Amino acid sequence: MILSGADQLKLKLGAGRLTQRQVGAMLGLDYWQTETFLNERAVPLNYSAADLAADHATLERIISGP
Repeated sequence: MILSGADQLKLKLGAGRLTQRQVGAMLGLDYWQTETFLNERAVPLNYSAADLAADHATLERIISGP
């Protein structure tokens, strides 16, 4: 089976083999251009509910201060 470039990106990003930053660097895109590129091709973020919970906990810790 031959996969399109977008499908290959989906597999590699989903498996954690490539980061968004690496994709952007390979394509010569900045952060927001890479976001747009991936969104236009329906490439899902490799960001879990656990990642969201950890980010939320960090934000709460920062906001509440020392």
